[in-house]
Parts: sequence; C-alpha cells; structure tokens
Amino acid sequence: MRSPGSSTPTGAVASGAALPSRFFAWSLLWLTGAYLLNVALTFWGGLPGAASLLGDEPAHWSAYLQAALFPGAIAAAAAQTWRAPQTPLRDDARRISDANAMFIRGCFWAVFLIGLADVAITFLRLHGFLEVLAGDSIERTMAHQAYRSLYLHAPLIILGFVVAARRSTLDFTWLALLVVSAEFLIVLMRAFYTYPSTYLADLARFWYSALFLIASAHTLLAEGHVRVDVFYAGLSRRGKGWVDAVGAILLGVVSAWTVLIFGTWGDASAITGPLLVFEKTEAEYGAYLKYL
Repeated sequence: MRSPGSSTPTGAVASGAALPSRFFAWSLLWLTGAYLLNVALTFWGGLPGAASLLGDEPAHWSAYLQAALFPGAIAAAAAQTWRAPQTPLRDDARRISDANAMFIRGCFWAVFLIGLADVAITFLRLHGFLEVLAGDSIERTMAHQAYRSLYLHAPLIILGFVVAARRSTLDFTWLALLVVSAEFLIVLMRAFYTYPSTYLADLARFWYSALFLIASAHTLLAEGHVRVDVFYAGLSRRGKGWVDAVGAILLGVVSAWTVLIFGTWGDASAITGPLLVFEKTEAEYGAYLKYL
C-alpha cells in the first residue's frame, strides 16, 4: 500500500521507524540472558568470567568465550529485529508480555508446590515418619540442604512451569489464603499445643514474600501500578506514550539492572550468595526455603 502522492509503501515507513525501538527492546532481553548465563558460568561453573579480561594476568580462553556472549546477544537482537522488519511493535509487545505472564504463572506454581512438599518432608522428618516410610538413606538425603534443593525443589520448579504452560489463568491470589492459613496454624499450635512450628513460620514467610513479588510483577504487567498523574492525566495519547517510554527506560530499566548487577555479581552478593550454598534457616527443623 502506498500513500497518496508518494512512491514509498506506508507500511515500510512505519516499520522502518520502529526498527530502532525493536532493536533496543530485544537487545535488553538478549543482554539480560547473556549476563545471567555469564554469572552462572562464573559462579556455578567455576569459569573465570568475562570480567577477567580486564585484569593484568593473561586470561583463560573460556573468558573470551564468555565475553563473546554479549556481542552475540546484540547480533541475535539485530537478527531478530531485521528478520521480519514489518512486524508491528504491538506483536512484539504481545510476545514479551505473554512470556512474562508465563514466567509469573510458573513462579506461582513452583512456590506453591515447593512450599507444600518441603513442609511435608520436614514434618515427616520431625516425627520420624520419613525413615519408616522411605528408609534411612532417603531420610539422610532429605536432611541435606543441597540434596533436597536439587532432588526435590528443582524437579518441582520444572513441574510448576509445566503446569503454568497448561493453565492460562494466574492463581496467585490463592497465596493470600495460604499465608493466612499457615499463620493460623502457627497461632493454633503455639497457643494450645506448644508445638514447634518453626517450619510453618518459614513457610508463611516464603509464601508471603512470593505473594508480594508475584503480585507486584503481575500488577506492573497488567498496567495496574500506581502513578502520580497530576500532569499525566491531562496529556495526549502521544504525550503519555513518551512519559511511559522515558520512565520505563530511565527508571524501570536502570533500577532493574542495578538490582541485577549488585544482586548477582559476586559469590557473597544478595542473590548469588544464598543460591550458591542453598542457604536455609539455622533452626534444626526449619523449612529449607530461605535461599529461594
């Protein structure tokens, strides 16, 4: 289709103007994946990391491969952008939003399944039932944090995302009822039975933190977040778009990358540190959920 008095297809003009925006958005996603893969290879895989190239000592060959992840991510974003240059931005936005919604659903089901399973294992161990039902070797395995994380939590995380792929609805609102139920059991056990409820308290904190984070992510995804709209409400549609775009880049993207870098870069960082050692509570019969 061509505009009147012009020899240039209007669709090509529109898509050409959108190419920088598409490239920028996909570059952010690909670079995030490259950065997280570099972190995993460095702190879990024991490789030197791309940052070792900045040191004075000769770098290992694997450091060059890790550094290549980042230009590779840019190249992948460029290929994805120019492979179908006439793809509308709304289609890209829908694909990314659908992926985010899938991720949020997967997190919910993983949290739900891991919480129930971990507390059930802890309850059985506390009362000596696990050794009777599953044997002494299983009981000792479930008492070890790393084994429980790898052989119980990891499969349940995968199962959670499988369930999320088959369900299109987000059921995180049930977490509020689960948190209240766990807190009610804690009060009941302490008040009437003096029952050691450390693992229930861990479960309540685990589910509450998940409720806060998952609900926050869903609220942002569904455009339900609170904004101070003293000026925003009176802007035109184009003006609101500029405010949203600039705010997302200067506030959202910068904040996210700040949390990501300071939270993951280093074996003692707030995110990577607990994951490396599968951190758990100090209580003997607490739930093994703290690292998550």
